[in-house]
Amino acid sequence: LIFLIVGISYLVSRYVQERSYQKEQDIVVAPPPPPLSHFSLPDFAITTNDAEPHFAKISISLAYEDSVELNTELVKRTVQMQHLINIVLRGKRYEDLDSVEDTIGLAEEIKAHLNVILISGKIKEVYFREFVVN
Repeated sequence: LIFLIVGISYLVSRYVQERSYQKEQDIVVAPPPPPLSHFSLPDFAITTNDAEPHFAKISISLAYEDSVELNTELVKRTVQMQHLINIVLRGKRYEDLDSVEDTIGLAEEIKAHLNVILISGKIKEVYFREFVVN
């Protein structure tokens, strides 16, 4: 009787493990979205807002869904976008730029400020092609 109970318990636990493994393997992988168009801005060279300033060089590319109207607007508003980004960067300290989380936050902040002025579409992502802080 003990061997029968142990045998049935073993089979039941094995069945449960196989079912849970199958559920974990039923993940549907979706294809990646198509690449976004991008607009490169001139490089930004700033000093941080610290008592002992640090130098930072940042290259930014703006990603958006392909749109001729938005591309034309980005070309026309390049100087205005540079101005807004310079204002955002000017208030940053070294501690605001030294971690991955800070860099992602900066990208989101830049995106939010730029999307306020755009009429023809919205910026989907802000890419840092170069991000150097000394």
